[in-house]
Amino acid sequence: MTGPKPATAVPPPGQQPSRPSILSKAFLLLECFSAEERVLTLTELADRSGLPKSTVHRVLDRLVSLGIIEGHDRKYRIGMRLFAITTAMPASNLRELCLPALARLQAWAGGVAHLAVLRGVHVVYLERIVGSGNTVPAPAPGNILPAHGSALGKALLARLTVEERSAILPDPLPRMTPATITDRAALERQLQEIRRSNIALSLAEWNPGVYSVASALVVHRRQVGAIAISKASPAELTDELKVALRRTAETLGELIRERIDAGETGWHPVEDLTS
Repeated sequence: MTGPKPATAVPPPGQQPSRPSILSKAFLLLECFSAEERVLTLTELADRSGLPKSTVHRVLDRLVSLGIIEGHDRKYRIGMRLFAITTAMPASNLRELCLPALARLQAWAGGVAHLAVLRGVHVVYLERIVGSGNTVPAPAPGNILPAHGSALGKALLARLTVEERSAILPDPLPRMTPATITDRAALERQLQEIRRSNIALSLAEWNPGVYSVASALVVHRRQVGAIAISKASPAELTDELKVALRRTAETLGELIRERIDAGETGWHPVEDLTS
């Protein structure tokens, strides 16, 4: 699964588009890799990026020299230096703290467990834990989805103010399946209830075969992330599961709050959670 591509800026009439910088070309190549395609040839990178092979070869040489890309049997893969850099993200703190509790929840509940954060109008997946024999589609870490179609996204959107949601949500909302909520007023009514209960459902709203329940991780009344369990049937989203999920979210929110109040930094890049 891949997320939506950013819109390409259109230059004013009569103005020639600027040539892509070496940095933008480097990012084009890095974005060619995915959880499904971790090792690529030069030809594959050229095809996916739309760059000439000569340009790809030149940029790859520079990225390899920096350790950002590694050669692998005449192919290329993301380098360990880039992995080391990404561990500095605030989201890494969140993932490390939540992973043990998320694993215990998945072992008890079955299905797929997820951890995600909100970025604009999209959910970004940080972690997934998949049980043996699972058949439920499960976005990999790094995948993104429109927030209004997922349980995780709705749990996170519900913690924003009405004004904050109005500023970021498109109108009309894009449809992903026949069950996707596309009416802003209907979504707003649902989000108000989710804020009260901290239980959000997505019933085949981003994928026809996925039914999910999610709860936000709340610190000082602000969301810092959300956890979810996904199943193959709505009948599996039992009241017992909802209670267990919400309790896990509350416990994790309290652990994060304690660390923040103790003076730890680097937990949230946008909000001042100590205010």
